[in-house]
Amino acid sequence: MFKHAFARARDTAGRAGTLAGAAILTASTLDAQAALYGAPAALGVAALGALTLRPWRESVPAEITVLYMTPATLLLIEAGTFRLIPGTHWGEALFAAIWASATWWVRPSLVAHALADIDPPTTASTKAEQACVALELAATPAERLVAWWAAAVACDGGAAPGTHLEYPEVDGPCDFAAEIVADVRGVPVPDIPLAKLSALTDIPLDLITVGPVPGCGAGRKHLTVGTRRREQDDDIQARWERQVASKAMPGSVITHIRYGSTKHTGEIAS
Repeated sequence: MFKHAFARARDTAGRAGTLAGAAILTASTLDAQAALYGAPAALGVAALGALTLRPWRESVPAEITVLYMTPATLLLIEAGTFRLIPGTHWGEALFAAIWASATWWVRPSLVAHALADIDPPTTASTKAEQACVALELAATPAERLVAWWAAAVACDGGAAPGTHLEYPEVDGPCDFAAEIVADVRGVPVPDIPLAKLSALTDIPLDLITVGPVPGCGAGRKHLTVGTRRREQDDDIQARWERQVASKAMPGSVITHIRYGSTKHTGEIAS
């Protein structure tokens, strides 16, 4: 409510400023002294009004402030020109009418405010900064792994842009696993250059594995880093296929494995 009231007040002030500017130009055609005092005053008022744009913000480029100041600057130039022309010339009235009509119709100050109020788009660098903040606030190793992936791997130019991690399991700095999932449903996880991931993590290439998730499509891949976890995963998968899937649950596969302190838990798909 307050925002709308402020916008209406600003609109009214802009209209009043246009009428005042037109009066200054009209008076300047008849009396040169009117331009001497009126035009600089109008420019000063416009400069104060430009402060409402909060031009010191990074999201407000200098062009927006220039747009806001354009009517007052043109008024000062026209009034100064009228003062140099001896007598009264019909062209002065014409230019005064053009200034008033254009300013009333185009509303440069209103356009400048509308542009200044637009939220800046979220760029790749902004997303990376947000991910870095999340990394600093992450509490558990699993949360730190997810935040690190978003900041360093899933960013533009990273090894796996447009992805995030799910089901993170961390046993140590060089021993963890998770599922790589595409941010957009229906989009496959991109091919991940293991060499780039190895260089980024400073983990030997032969300890990093990215493969399909049993029972899932290409929008999800399984990431395994380290030897102990890979051996555990392979051992459980092999035992499931040998002892359970072949006898009690034909055609079933393990899709996720979670490790606890006392037991293994998993998800299966038949």
